[in-house]
Amino acid sequence: MDTEEIKELVESRAWSEDNARVSVRAEHKCEYCGLDFFASVSNYCLWQKDHIVPIKHGGTDEMSNYAAACFPCDVVFKAQWNPKNHTGSDASREQLVAVTRDYIAGKRLQAELHLESQRKMVRWNR
Repeated sequence: MDTEEIKELVESRAWSEDNARVSVRAEHKCEYCGLDFFASVSNYCLWQKDHIVPIKHGGTDEMSNYAAACFPCDVVFKAQWNPKNHTGSDASREQLVAVTRDYIAGKRLQAELHLESQRKMVRWNR
């Protein structure tokens, strides 16, 4: 992990050390959909620190339970979904992120299909 980058982010006073560590570990991209947080102001504003396993499902505030996530992946698609229900209790962080990524991809596909039906109703593709 790039400790110099973390130090600079923290010194900017815009990032806590934990948030900087989470973002640097994820290469400043959503760990679920790959959104680049530094590609635009809009993307930057979507950055969140997600509990991979939600606290209410036994998740912790340890660094290993945090993922960099965009607002849609974290709040709209994942919400309180528990990846351990699909991996087992002894899953690694990488396994938990991977199963969450797959779950979110499915939810995004459902949302895309819904959006397409709504576009047809409003003749979006005129």
